[in-house]
Amino acid sequence: MGKIKVVALDEITHRVGGKRRYTLAAQDAKRGEWLAMRVSQSRDEEAWVALLDELWEIEISPDSGVEWVVCDGDLAIEGAVEIAYPGVRIQRCISHGDPVGMAPPQERSIVVGEEISPPERG
Repeated sequence: MGKIKVVALDEITHRVGGKRRYTLAAQDAKRGEWLAMRVSQSRDEEAWVALLDELWEIEISPDSGVEWVVCDGDLAIEGAVEIAYPGVRIQRCISHGDPVGMAPPQERSIVVGEEISPPERG
């Protein structure tokens, strides 16, 4: 898989049997590969810590080179990162940080510190 420096975290909200459920997801922000997913009844800090713990189990962690987490500004995600990935920097993704609106998918980029890495094409 190679060294992963940036992990993107987000959730999908859906209903199952009339009850709200969340799919919490972690993705390699550079390559777009899914790293872990879990369905949860909550998207609170504890649920995100559990997902990050799964990443530790497959050796995707600050100890293995993760430097950044990109997310939508969800305080539960940010709190979980502080607990489970201490020292890792948090960056709001461009589509959630852009007050004008979401950029078209082909123009979205991942912000890593002061660096902007355009998505790979092909």
